[in-house]
Amino acid sequence: MAFQLIERNTVAVTIKGILNDATTGQPQPFDFVLHCQRMDVPALQAALANKERSVRDFLQSVAQGWAGVQGMDGSTLPFSPEAFEQMLNLPGLEQLAFDAYLAQQGARAKN
Repeated sequence: MAFQLIERNTVAVTIKGILNDATTGQPQPFDFVLHCQRMDVPALQAALANKERSVRDFLQSVAQGWAGVQGMDGSTLPFSPEAFEQMLNLPGLEQLAFDAYLAQQGARAKN
């Protein structure tokens, strides 16, 4: 397949992990897609070099939407800054999302 040199301003980042069930304590796998702004190398380097900016601040600046996120009743939960903030309050999820963004927002080798 040929490479098309086009501007790709967004990226769908797949986030996978495990959370223990609140009632049973059993590990439950989860996955969802975070739709983010894709950054070019200079912009990403500048963002990562800013030591006054937290990982959370960075994620909040690039996140634009999501797919596969449900509310407590099982219905689709629409993306909002407040809902994303609530998600980031889950221990470990902030770093999981950050690592997934860094790994998936650029080109990588095909397996």
